[in-house]
Amino acid sequence: MRIQVDPLRHVRVGRHMSSQPSPVLHAPTIAAARPREPVRLVMALLVATLLLAGQTPPTAAHADRHAGPTSSQLSGACPAGTPSAGFPDVAGNTHEATVDCVSWYGIARGVLPGAYAPARSVRRDQLASFVARLLDTAGVALPAPTDQGFGDIDGNTHADPINQLAELGIVQGTSAAAFSPTQPVRRDQMASFLVRAYEHVHGQPLAAPPSAFTDIRGNVHAAAIDAAAAAGFTQGTSATTYSPAQAVRRDQMASFLARVLDRGADDGHVAARQPPPAVLTDALPLHVRGVGQARAGMTLAEVEQATATPVDVQEFGTFGGHCYYGQAQGVDAYSFMVVAPGEQPPADPMQGVVVRASSTLFDGEHTPTTAGVRPGDPRGAVTAAYGDQVTASPHLYQPAGAYLDVVAADGVHGLRFEVNGDNVVEAIHVGDAGAVTAPEGCA
Repeated sequence: MRIQVDPLRHVRVGRHMSSQPSPVLHAPTIAAARPREPVRLVMALLVATLLLAGQTPPTAAHADRHAGPTSSQLSGACPAGTPSAGFPDVAGNTHEATVDCVSWYGIARGVLPGAYAPARSVRRDQLASFVARLLDTAGVALPAPTDQGFGDIDGNTHADPINQLAELGIVQGTSAAAFSPTQPVRRDQMASFLVRAYEHVHGQPLAAPPSAFTDIRGNVHAAAIDAAAAAGFTQGTSATTYSPAQAVRRDQMASFLARVLDRGADDGHVAARQPPPAVLTDALPLHVRGVGQARAGMTLAEVEQATATPVDVQEFGTFGGHCYYGQAQGVDAYSFMVVAPGEQPPADPMQGVVVRASSTLFDGEHTPTTAGVRPGDPRGAVTAAYGDQVTASPHLYQPAGAYLDVVAADGVHGLRFEVNGDNVVEAIHVGDAGAVTAPEGCA
C-alpha cells in the first residue's frame, strides 16, 4: 500500500484525474452544476447505511426450513472462492452459494443475464436441461436426440434434452405420449430425476435405506427419495416430512444440483473446478457486492489480504479522511470508494471501509457487470439484462439523463447505472446500496 499525495486537489472521474479546484465524482463538464454538501452529513448517511451491511433479514421467498449448503460444506465441487454469479435477486438468499456454484459450472442460467428468479417454480422441461448439463459436466456423452413419442414438446426449446434423457431412462413422461413440459416439478419427481441421473453416471444403484420421512410411504417415488436423502442430495421440510407434492423452486434446485455435483466430485465422476485466482485485474466483472473477492464492507487491508493485490490510497486528505478512494495496483478499470469506520478518520487509511466499486466511461478500461453491461453501452442494455428489477429516476445533473438502480434482494447491496443525455451508460457503481446511490461520491 502507498498513499498518493497530489500537489493539487483533483476532480475524480473514475480513475481519470484533471487539475480542478473542486472534487467531484463525474465528468468535469458537469462539475460546476453540482451542489456542495457537507462531508459529515454525507458520511453520516453512508456510515449509517454501512452499519446495516451485516443484516440480511430473510424474505418470505427465502424462508426454507433448511438452508442451502455453503461453499465450505460443498468444498469438493464448490470451493471457497467460487466466483459470484452476480444475480441481484439471490443476494442474501439461503441458496446463494449454490446458485453461484451451478452457474459457474454452466448447469443453471438466469432467466435474464442479470436475473435468476429464485422463487419461480422449475418446470419439467427446464429440469431436463439442468440434468442434461449436469451429465455433460460429469463427462457423459448424451445420445443424439431422437423422438421419444412425446407429442407435447414439438418446438419446445428443451425438446432435445427431454428426448435424450428419456432414451437413457432418466426422465419419463406423464403418459406414453405426453411429457407435460410446463408442469412444475414436484419434490418427489425431482428425487427420481436426480437419482436416475446419478446412477447412470455411477454405474450402480445408490443405497436406499428407509428415511425418517413419514409422508412418502406408498409414494411411487419413495425409494428414490430415500436414496436421495441417504446420498445427501436432498433434505426434508422437517425432520419427519418431505412434502413430496410441493413444487421445487429455482433456488432450491440449485442446492439439489450442487449436492449431486459435490457427490460426483467426491466419487471421482466430476472434475472439480478450481476457483480463479483472487488477484484483482481489469478483466474481473463487477457484481452486486463488489468485484472479485473484494466486497463492500471490507476494509482496504482486508481487500489486500483477500485478493493478494496491493491497494493504493488516493485523496485521503482531500475530505479530511472521512471519505477517500482505493485503487488496486495494475488496475485501471475500476476503483473503490472508502469511508471512515466511525466518526473520526482512521489513523491508518487501510482501515477505512469499502462501500462501493465504480467503473466509468472515463476510465482507461471499462469493466462490465456479471450480466455483461459496461460503460458505453446504450440504456436499453441495462433493462435487457436486469428486466423489471430496474428502477429509473432523473439524473440530478444531466436533464436528459437518468439513474437506473437495481436493489439486491437482501436490501443492503445494489447497482446504479448512470445514463447521460445521449442514453449512454456513463458510470456503474456496485456495493453498499446507500453508497451506490449517493450522487456525489466523496464530496
